[in-house]
Amino acid sequence: MDKYIKHTVHYYTDGDIILQVNNLHFLVHKTFLSLASEFFKGLFACGTPSSNKTIKVMKDSSEESSIPIFEMIGENLDSIENMLSFIYPNTILNVDWKNVENLLRLSDKFIIGKLINSCEVFLQKHFTEKVLISFIFADRYLLSTIFKETSKLIIDDIIKYECDKDFKLISKRTQERLAHSHHIYYLELNKFNEYNNNSNWEGSEITHRTICTFPIPKPSFTREKFFEILHNKWQFSNKEYIKNFKRYLGNFEKLINAPANTNDYYPFIELE
Repeated sequence: MDKYIKHTVHYYTDGDIILQVNNLHFLVHKTFLSLASEFFKGLFACGTPSSNKTIKVMKDSSEESSIPIFEMIGENLDSIENMLSFIYPNTILNVDWKNVENLLRLSDKFIIGKLINSCEVFLQKHFTEKVLISFIFADRYLLSTIFKETSKLIIDDIIKYECDKDFKLISKRTQERLAHSHHIYYLELNKFNEYNNNSNWEGSEITHRTICTFPIPKPSFTREKFFEILHNKWQFSNKEYIKNFKRYLGNFEKLINAPANTNDYYPFIELE
């Protein structure tokens, strides 16, 4: 094994398994890998592990070592180093925008529950910084909270996000659901304005100027203005219709990390 380089951190003399990436060896422990990863737990549960599309079992002809070697297919040094740095208690790995995409991929590939949880915690704190990218990750890796929260901001400004080149990275089904949610909002808005235009109730003129259908106002803006009008106690002649519209807007929600005094509420979709 002299032709291989030992990793400077994750090469433990009491290790019982070698992960190989190109010409570099990580000497690690089956126990740590099995506790962290359902993939490795299943792999090592077999009496004689066999190669698959993720791991290649190497035949070590060296007489000086009986430690099994597994080549990590399709992985690079940084990826495996990051994965092990997260798994091992003597090293610390902080999730950030530079590594979160790759860590989500690794957590999905090797079924590392705590790693995907850490990525989700990071995204919950920072999704407003990169809304579309966060939504793409949530759609791809089934992150329910991030999916719902980012969908609020995307539906609220759907035209802006549809023009982004990364929008096509969202699954077709989810793209359709986002567009449908905004379309429902637009239909409700048209109904309201049609009623408003045919009415002479006090406040109809200012409502027409404020909540118009072109250019299409954001759903969060419409909700804020509508409840502002109701707060002023203007009298509506068709109270049943207004009740229905109010019920529709009442299904909007704040962002999960929004300040308590915010008036911004949004429509949303959730994972199916």
